[in-house]
Amino acid sequence: MATVTPTDVKPDAPKPAAAQAVIRRVQGAEETPQQRLVRKHLPAWVASGVFHVMLVVAMIGADKLMAKQPGVPLSLSELTVVPQTEEKEVAVDLTNPDIGLDPEII
Repeated sequence: MATVTPTDVKPDAPKPAAAQAVIRRVQGAEETPQQRLVRKHLPAWVASGVFHVMLVVAMIGADKLMAKQPGVPLSLSELTVVPQTEEKEVAVDLTNPDIGLDPEII
């Protein structure tokens, strides 16, 4: 590989001029924000609104079509009252029978 040392550079060689920053305009966005709104955003909003309204209408329609009809209400003569019987409380031992790892128990 060749390396350049300061002795290899000629003293009378012209130095490159400092390049100025160049900002290029991209020609892709030739429309104004108003034109972009009217041509792209507004139709998308309208299409989205129509789609969502149709989706809600379809869900409400499906709910109405698939609704279960209420059954015949029971007459008062079929209803019976059942008294609650009191159960005797059973004494339960809540202490832990396991020895575990506590060395003071053993």
